[in-house]
Parts: sequence; C-alpha cells; structure tokens
Amino acid sequence: MTPGSSADPVALPPGAHRWTEAERQLAAAVLAGRTVVVNVRRGGPHRHLVPWLVEEGLLTYVGHAGPRHTWPESDFANPFLALRADRDAMVTRYRDWILTNEPLRARLRDGELTGRALGCWCAPQRCHADVLADLADHPPTLDNRGPTTR
Repeated sequence: MTPGSSADPVALPPGAHRWTEAERQLAAAVLAGRTVVVNVRRGGPHRHLVPWLVEEGLLTYVGHAGPRHTWPESDFANPFLALRADRDAMVTRYRDWILTNEPLRARLRDGELTGRALGCWCAPQRCHADVLADLADHPPTLDNRGPTTR
C-alpha cells in the first residue's frame, strides 16, 4: 500500500474499511481537493460514504427538493428534467445553460463547489452534477466557458 492510495486509512475514518473501493476512491479524491459526484440515495452505491461526507462538511447537494427526502433545493439543480430520457441531451443542455448563467458561473469561478462531493440522485450515471464537477475543477474564466467535454 502506498501513501495517499485509496486504501490508505490515514485520512479516512476508522470505518472506511467497510466501504466499497469506489467509496474509498471518492473519499480520497475529495480529501486531495478534487470535486466528485456521489449518489445520495440511502440505499445507493455511496450509502456508506455520504454520511461521512455530511458529517465532515464535504458534501454539497446539487439537486431538487422533494417530498421523499430532506435535502434542500439547490441553485445548481437541473432545470431540464423533462429531457431525462435523453441523458446526453439533458447534460449538454444543462452545460449550455449553466455557462450562460452569470451568477452561477461566478460562484463556480469563486470555488464554491471546488474540492467537494456533489450530491445527486443519478450517479454513477452521467448527469448535471458531472458538468458541475468538471467546471468546479476547471472554472470558466471571464473570457471562456470552461472545458469543452467531460
């Protein structure tokens, strides 16, 4: 085991040995300052990781409020849910929208989401949170629109 590897328990909580390898890798990435996307479903693929992220203040929910959960509505929530059947079109439309929304672009440039776990309901499927993670780690400047692909 090499220092800094996803299996290195130094920075992870004592119970991390019960997490999946994917959860340990996501935790290590956040601790290294990268922005990641996690699924906030209680029985989802990141069910062990999410409570720790919340406890450590490392999770930002980027979805909609709803009657079956207590997560608050996010300004970064996807307004294009009607396009869910065509995930690629939905993600492309969201990216185009967020890059023309100057207040949200400014928040991305200011690092509001950088180095955090972004919580949504879609992961590991591609979704708007992947766009946000990409833009958080490669913020759009005043004269560009961030990376072109994810």
